[in-house]
Amino acid sequence: MENIHELDSETVESLINMLNSNDPENIRMGLTILNNADFNNNKIVETVNELYDECPGLFFALFKNKKGDVRARFVWIGHDNYKKTYMIDDQSTLDNDEWIPYEPHNDLNK
Repeated sequence: MENIHELDSETVESLINMLNSNDPENIRMGLTILNNADFNNNKIVETVNELYDECPGLFFALFKNKKGDVRARFVWIGHDNYKKTYMIDDQSTLDNDEWIPYEPHNDLNK
């Protein structure tokens, strides 16, 4: 899967609207954009922090492949009126480059 979406301010505003929608398909579309975003941008931490501040159901995990590439996978976790928890994902998968969970703090001492 290629990282094809640039996360500029206009895209981030659209993502906030999609992820805060009551429509699961809008949320799923936002997750698809995020899961296919170009994370090589220096402002990515700022962008993800802004999304986290504005979209309380957004969560992610990091994965790393043998080549050292790092990818994030985003999901939406919410609660309905009966306090029942549900998860929405974009139903895509990482490509077959043998991705494994990654914790950045493991690389901080290198």
